[in-house]
Amino acid sequence: MHCGQRLNQAEAVLSGSCQVVDIPPVRPQVKEHRCYRRTCTCGHINNALLPDGCSKRISYGINIQTITGYLAHVQCIPFQRICETLRDLFGLHLSEGTVKNILARIGKKADALYRQIRERIQGSTVVGADETGEFINGRLHWGWIFQTRNLTYACQDKSRGMEAIDKHFPGGLPNTILVSDRHSSYFRMDVKDHQVCLAHLLRNAQYLDQPDSRQNWSKRFGTLLRDAIRLSKSKHPKEMAIQAVSNIKDRLDRLLEESLAHLHKHFQSLSKGIAKCRDYIFTFLENPDVPHHNNDSERAIRKIKIKQKVSGCFRTEEGADTFMKIHSVVETPKKNGNSKFEAIRAVIQL
Repeated sequence: MHCGQRLNQAEAVLSGSCQVVDIPPVRPQVKEHRCYRRTCTCGHINNALLPDGCSKRISYGINIQTITGYLAHVQCIPFQRICETLRDLFGLHLSEGTVKNILARIGKKADALYRQIRERIQGSTVVGADETGEFINGRLHWGWIFQTRNLTYACQDKSRGMEAIDKHFPGGLPNTILVSDRHSSYFRMDVKDHQVCLAHLLRNAQYLDQPDSRQNWSKRFGTLLRDAIRLSKSKHPKEMAIQAVSNIKDRLDRLLEESLAHLHKHFQSLSKGIAKCRDYIFTFLENPDVPHHNNDSERAIRKIKIKQKVSGCFRTEEGADTFMKIHSVVETPKKNGNSKFEAIRAVIQL
């Protein structure tokens, strides 16, 4: 209104719009199944059977099980807070024991998929691996990751050595180029070839700049690695590329031949460590399918550390094994463009 005249005869023209998005209150729906029995004239009593999934007086449906699994093993929320979340958001009153039982059932249903992921890892040509410490009921264990661009396989063990690897890959990975850090157990595996993570080596070189900033050995080593990475991304004719790779390897050999006795002991330690894996530093220059880093493995294993920091520790080995299974069967679909939430739902429906 401006002049006071009525606007009911004036044409309305759309001048703008806005939307308010909200979620209506969600409350559980309870479906009760009643069983009746009939007695035959012969005296035999016939009892009706409950539907599948209704083995107890109170059972929880697919959606509640999916949300529980998602909160526990994707968002890493502890049992007590899962119970609080379900109560506050949905009016559901689950005990921590019920949450544990739901997760155990999901883990059991994931067994077949978990084995399939491991078998596909065994048949892969390039695999990244990493390990990290974790605590189970106050005792140090190790979480392991073996992964490819499309697969993630997580497991845990008391051992950080070959004992743990042999439990899951007893025949090694004979057709695989293994991308890893310099942990000795990886180099004892039966594999086709290795690629040492250059991101780790670059961090080692950067660290060595601090004890003795006057030396330039670590700087030259870091420059060499960065030159190799740039070479892998460049487009050179085949003959030029072969010569460039040869030059890179020659530069490394010259660095390793230098005497570092006058420098901090960490320089000698790194030089000796590099010499042991010298043949595995530049594998990626000769095979474009091999990455020069192990970042994907570190990203995959980070969820184990998040779970530890949020929940404190795993209470039992069974609980840790369940986490590794579910982590594997939700990370693998994610790598293939699918929802983690829907992946858990699919496992429950198996």
